[in-house]
Amino acid sequence: MSEQASKTIVERIDLGRLDAESDKNLPEYFLDTGTVDLVRQGKQLVVGRKGAGKTALFTFLATELDPVIELDLDDYVWQFHRGLAEVGLQPERAFTTSWKLLIYLSAYSAIRDRLGQDGRKRADGALKALGLGADRGRIKAMVDWLARVRRVDMPEVVGVFSGGGFEVADPAEGNLSAEATRAIHELEDVLVEARQKIPFTVMIDRLDDAWDGSEESLNMIAGAVRATREAALTLDGPPPAPVVTFLRTDLWDRISFNDRNKMSQDILFLDWSTDELADVVALRIARSLETRQEEAWATAFTTEEMRQRASARTYMTKRALGRPRDIVAFAIFAREEAQRSGNDVIEASDIYDAEQRFLAAPFR
Repeated sequence: MSEQASKTIVERIDLGRLDAESDKNLPEYFLDTGTVDLVRQGKQLVVGRKGAGKTALFTFLATELDPVIELDLDDYVWQFHRGLAEVGLQPERAFTTSWKLLIYLSAYSAIRDRLGQDGRKRADGALKALGLGADRGRIKAMVDWLARVRRVDMPEVVGVFSGGGFEVADPAEGNLSAEATRAIHELEDVLVEARQKIPFTVMIDRLDDAWDGSEESLNMIAGAVRATREAALTLDGPPPAPVVTFLRTDLWDRISFNDRNKMSQDILFLDWSTDELADVVALRIARSLETRQEEAWATAFTTEEMRQRASARTYMTKRALGRPRDIVAFAIFAREEAQRSGNDVIEASDIYDAEQRFLAAPFR
């Protein structure tokens, strides 16, 4: 008998990880409720509560879209954006401007080798005029450039937005706004043409990390959303959208800007039914036990009635508050309790014991 065959059902269950970005098996049991197609069709903003599956969708889409540019933002990038607000431009415009520039540079770095000679020559010339090089890290290059430029005016898109400008660094370096404006226009034109043949997508996640309760952090988040909309209007082309941003529901409710209501048709709200939550667990069980998805709950969990005559499936999904992270965590805790008790399947007592840990979990 093989080692795997000698294990109990509980020992064989693998429910994956709570943090989607580190779950290498996610593509094998990712539950698509239609969200992938909606992003493919052009949704620009993915909004959901904490634990609603934004990062799981982000991670899965990163394997599905081509080409895709992932912006996974760390503390260094946050400091860079805050610095723009500190040098004189109105905070919301400074953040929007910097986000757009980051989006453009990131997109170009990803598709440069797929462009024709003329497109590369024009865009490389624009980068050279901005003091950037195609072979340099985009964040470091931007910081180096901004450290030298006194004032930069972003291009105006008539009827859409006025780019404005921002003051930076040492006045002794001179005013490069006219040259910078021409260069950014040129880079933008190259990307507009490129998207007709190469429908690239820049995906922005982890904006939640920027939220610290301050107005500044809210301006930073609003700037990313505004840049998402403005880039979609400028870089028009076949779906998916050129930029897809992932945002927590409570932060979407907090931010305010002129065109906010105009984005209503471009938003994908992540909402989960009870059956879909149950399927999140069932897919993971089915994969690890090599059984059918429809049989997963009955195979891994007790068929004994629980309180209020509920099945294990009903009892657990009702306590998940409509969030995939909750149901996965609850199932993981229940499996650990069953393993600790030496049970072959997850019994009602294991679920009750796991519930205490689940209710006290820090992500609740």
